[in-house]
Amino acid sequence: MRKQSTGKTARKGIAAILAAVMLTALLPLGVFAAAEDATPAPRTHQTDRPERTARPAPALPAVGNNREAFANRAPLQSEGPEFEAKAPLNLSLPIIEISYIGSSDIDVYVPFGATGAAAQGTGWSWNAATKTLTVTGDLQGVGFDAVPGTNDSVTIAYSANITIVEIWSGYFALTVKGNGKTGSTLTTAYIDNYLGDITVQDAKIDIKPLDGGTHNEQIFVYGDGGGISATLTVKNSTLTFYGPGTEQPGSIGTYLTSHGKLVIEDSDITATGDAAQILAYQGGLSVKNSILSLTGGAATVGAYQDILSIAGGSSVSLDGEDASIVTVLGSLSIAGGSSVSLEGEDAMVASNNGISIAGGSTLNVTGDDAEIFAQQSDLIIKDGSKVNATGEEVYIYTEDGNLSITTGSKVTITGKNSELSTGNGDLSITNSTVVGAGEAVTIKTYAGNMSITDSKVTLTGDYAEIYGSAAANILIAGKSKVYVQTWLYTSYGTIIVDLTPGGRVEVGEPDVVLDTDYPVIEAYDSADSNRIILGAGVKIVTPADGKISTYDFTGNGDYRTGVFTGNISGGITEANFAYHVVLENPADLRTGWNPFTDVTTGDWFYNNVKFIYENRIFAGTSDTTFDPGTPMTRAMLVQVLWSYEGKPEPATLSGFSDVPTDAYYAKAVAWALANGIVSGIGDNQFGSSRAVSRQDFVLILTKYAAKKYVELPQTRAYAAFTDQASIAGYATAAVEAAYRAGIINGKDGGIFDPASGATRAEVAVMLHKYVLIADA
Repeated sequence: MRKQSTGKTARKGIAAILAAVMLTALLPLGVFAAAEDATPAPRTHQTDRPERTARPAPALPAVGNNREAFANRAPLQSEGPEFEAKAPLNLSLPIIEISYIGSSDIDVYVPFGATGAAAQGTGWSWNAATKTLTVTGDLQGVGFDAVPGTNDSVTIAYSANITIVEIWSGYFALTVKGNGKTGSTLTTAYIDNYLGDITVQDAKIDIKPLDGGTHNEQIFVYGDGGGISATLTVKNSTLTFYGPGTEQPGSIGTYLTSHGKLVIEDSDITATGDAAQILAYQGGLSVKNSILSLTGGAATVGAYQDILSIAGGSSVSLDGEDASIVTVLGSLSIAGGSSVSLEGEDAMVASNNGISIAGGSTLNVTGDDAEIFAQQSDLIIKDGSKVNATGEEVYIYTEDGNLSITTGSKVTITGKNSELSTGNGDLSITNSTVVGAGEAVTIKTYAGNMSITDSKVTLTGDYAEIYGSAAANILIAGKSKVYVQTWLYTSYGTIIVDLTPGGRVEVGEPDVVLDTDYPVIEAYDSADSNRIILGAGVKIVTPADGKISTYDFTGNGDYRTGVFTGNISGGITEANFAYHVVLENPADLRTGWNPFTDVTTGDWFYNNVKFIYENRIFAGTSDTTFDPGTPMTRAMLVQVLWSYEGKPEPATLSGFSDVPTDAYYAKAVAWALANGIVSGIGDNQFGSSRAVSRQDFVLILTKYAAKKYVELPQTRAYAAFTDQASIAGYATAAVEAAYRAGIINGKDGGIFDPASGATRAEVAVMLHKYVLIADA
């Protein structure tokens, strides 16, 4: 026996979400103000639906076992850090120190004030003019002292494997440069600076304890806590943070940290330990074309006062119980095809000031209590990006901002209790896909409105539901395909189903009698007034027998059979309702197949032409002929794609000399050109009447798929055609992609015949296969 679920109780405001990670020890932080969600009045007939507890306010993990060590180092005193606090240091190894001790000259000396001769060794040299220490071999006891001056900077360039306890600069900009990210290795426990910048360039550096101690292995720009900040830059380098007493990654504290801006470009960074962290405090954190891998309990990538940007195809991986990517005052941006993955019991991606996932990027969050959370601003997923959240309780939500999934993106949430929701903002899904699976998977707005337009939404689970709390309205529009296993309802708002031809909303399981006395589609309202609205062409269909039916929408117990459109007055009463309801707009389906005298059941393209015709993708050349063997022209092809797209109005016409402004295909050509789907053939001509070649058709189709963010599957390996050499170089990748996806097969003899014209039958076959992929 199964019961339906209640909607989750309203989420409470979030307080002090990021203070624990970044600010307890280093910066004073105000506590985020808690914002109470509006809670709708209780539904009087929900008492048998199990309550779900409110989501607790998320809290990021502490810095780890070295939290106190961080506190002791900020703010630093003018004499610089106390090395003894981090040691015992192995003074048989050199320290490179650049500090202010009152001298007007730069001297080489034995570190820590030791007396005697200058440092020994012939594997290094000092250039006073360029302030560059060049290390080519053994290095013994090297240090510097100097009076800071304007734009002073020091460079340490090494081209040999060397070991140094610490590199420290109090005031000067410091550059550490190697001979490539896979070249010679610099082994050190620290690279520190107080007020100056640090640049790590073309370097391979192992950060690890050299004395068996348990101090923090780090590259760290301190700042002074008084508004002065410095930049830590890592370019074309490999950094590996090792733990105490081991040659393998693993430590209590490993840090790449800046009080100012932190920039990571073209670099590989690995850090493992209880507090493996990459953090920026007074500036932003920028990661571009880099690989970051952090493993440990509190593995964290974060920024405090500015933007955290992950771009340029970067790969960021965090694995730890409290793995987190966080921002406080800035926003979080994942863009440029980057890939970000977090795995841990309380894995979280959180921002106080908005999250954007764009440019075909991917975000994966896995954990028992996995969260993707934006508090005061919007959470935007766009441009074909993919977000996957998996765990026991999974939440993707905003508190006060809007949540938008758009332009071919896909969100997948999997967990027993999983939720895609907004607090006070709106939730919109446009031209995208959302898949949810779990016992109580929910798409919900607590106070804002919800819209699903031209999208695919599938929620499966015993208590799966789409829910608008309070006075929230729910709009399902366009060519959307929505399936909800259990319930679609709003407490005091309006449900509007305004589908275009091909759209479909299905709620409830076919042939399953629920143990409930509530309808599967409901707009609950005590006044029983105009709470469900169906747009023109939308029909209520019971798929078991194909009849079109309505159920007591007027509240008078009347059961009716027939076509129903328009407003539905009142809610569906408890006495008479459908357990499984399908709302659809089937107006695009033609009837009376087969009208064509030149298409017969024995033709290899019969079922494809039938699909293309019935779904109005394109028609015949007359009422009774399809002309399957006639090549399709370039003008015909763009007209087909433009019509399938819904005939969007182009901003301007193309201006091609062979495309008259009053031609039936003029707007289609302009649209295809503006979206990068086609181009001209030269001399200001489009080639309207020219037959589209098979290779050009495949190229145009793959460009259209990319524009729609449709990812072509790789269902089989590519087998080169016998005329492979005849395929133009510009079309080779498209032909291979279409073959792997099963869209093309070639002709007899294993040829592709790339230059011949694509016939109308061939286009029908390939478009049919593409549409099935796009609608999957």
